Amino acid sequence: MQKIYFTNKLFLIFIIFFFFINGCAKKVQLPCPKAMVLSEASSITTFVPGKGNDITDIETETIINQVVRSCTYNKSVVTVKTLIKFESTKGQFYKKNVKNLKFFVAVIDKEENILGKENFSIEVPYTNNSRKSQVIDTIEQIIPIKSGLRGFDYTILVGFKLDPSELTYNKQQRKLGKIKRLP
Repeated sequence: MQKIYFTNKLFLIFIIFFFFINGCAKKVQLPCPKAMVLSEASSITTFVPGKGNDITDIETETIINQVVRSCTYNKSVVTVKTLIKFESTKGQFYKKNVKNLKFFVAVIDKEENILGKENFSIEVPYTNNSRKSQVIDTIEQIIPIKSGLRGFDYTILVGFKLDPSELTYNKQQRKLGKIKRLP
């Protein structure tokens, strides 16, 4: 009788120990794909049509200020929610209260092959009393993980969809050490 009691006591201690250790162990979080803003496409400056590129001709300046992501894994697929924060300033002569802009989100692998790219539109509202605006958009990507790769072997790239003149303007401003010109 005493031997059974001792065995049950050890078993009970083992169960308590097991649940204690299991409860204290943190769930392993697999790493998310990296998220980056493409430097040349991190901002967009729009100008009043028919005018020049002077500071007084600027309609709006908008930058991608922050990109934050979270992810969940389901077998060989990672679902990534990417939060993108845009900050915008309208020029002194821009009279509209909204600006529509286009941006893209792309997924590349570690060899920098583009696996997918999607274009999006964002509407930037300006209140009557303010020249500044912030907009946050959330995008969800579902990325199949190839055999032998992990989530952090992929990168999510974010940037504005620029025409050739807007891209040239951004490159010139970066050479001058400027990203934004409006206060």
